[in-house]
Amino acid sequence: MVLTDMVVKHLNNSSSSNTRDANTKVVIVQSLNNVQIMLPELGFVNALRAYLELNKIDYRIDQRSNAEWMSPDGQLPFIKFGRQLISGFWPIVEFINNEFHITVKGDGSERQAHIDLFNKVIIDTELYYTWLDKDTYDKHTKISYACDKPWPLNNILCWLKQRDIAWRLQDHSNGQNALEEYLQEMIRVTSRQVDEGSSAVSQELLCLIYGHIKAINSYDKTYEVLSNMVKQYPSLLEFVGKFEAIFHQQQQQQQHETN
Repeated sequence: MVLTDMVVKHLNNSSSSNTRDANTKVVIVQSLNNVQIMLPELGFVNALRAYLELNKIDYRIDQRSNAEWMSPDGQLPFIKFGRQLISGFWPIVEFINNEFHITVKGDGSERQAHIDLFNKVIIDTELYYTWLDKDTYDKHTKISYACDKPWPLNNILCWLKQRDIAWRLQDHSNGQNALEEYLQEMIRVTSRQVDEGSSAVSQELLCLIYGHIKAINSYDKTYEVLSNMVKQYPSLLEFVGKFEAIFHQQQQQQQHETN
């Protein structure tokens, strides 16, 4: 069974008990779409929405121009659940799993290895092109990141963020080669044949791959280098399309049940 088909089976068998009262709905707080949101954040938002959709958990989106400064530690996106605030994709997933009693299968060490590799290659590459690639920074990042702030505060905030990212990515000199290799690994992950019920690849990783490939593809003109690299691997775009079809199918099913 192909992994995407396994996800469809999981979706169809998911319990509706994950749907909560509106007062306890998960609220995803993010930056402004199409105006302010940066590529890494958009990838995580896509991934988080996918994870909630697959597990049939109600949520809504709250777009804020000051989302980063509302976040407990500056990580985006973050969620509000009742009075609780949780930031960062992985802490959110852990919270969701505990709150909604979602069982995580598989080897913990292998899962962590996948997480570390994803962060090292995909996230660092997105951060590099967003903040340290001069063309992207001048034409997109500098204009969008602090678009709601007056001059000179907007420029100061961009400079501070750029400095922090530069410090984090000091050893990113071989980033493009690593990305090409990891895109090939993504193909192996998303097309791997597994037995029914296998936990060879975690649901969270599939959602991450979906979320960030979709984000890169949607920013095809802004991040032309990354987009062109992704387009060299049509099976990854097909994987994203299958995920989109899953969500569309679920929405139709929910509308039918409501009517």
